Amino acid sequence: MTSTTTTTEVVFLDPDSLPGEGKGRGIGNSGNNGKGRIGRNAPAFTVTNLRVTEAQVTVNVAIAAGASTGARLVRVLTPNGESGSAMSSANTFTVVQ
Repeated sequence: MTSTTTTTEVVFLDPDSLPGEGKGRGIGNSGNNGKGRIGRNAPAFTVTNLRVTEAQVTVNVAIAAGASTGARLVRVLTPNGESGSAMSSANTFTVVQ
């Protein structure tokens, strides 16, 4: 579980940049073990005003007008690693027109 008291960043990742058939954890023994940044930041997303309480992480998100539609994986970064990389309804943000 990610500790919200030490959250340092929230990123939106392009699911096509994730290893392992485009989604989730990579295949093989990279030594990463689910920690550290996996995938590419979706360049159309700008995250500002990170606020952390004991119960939640809140950010402001600006999405560029030219952003393509579709799902993005939302990951929470801490000094000890990141939240999970397997896409689910709890960590997926979808851009629609």
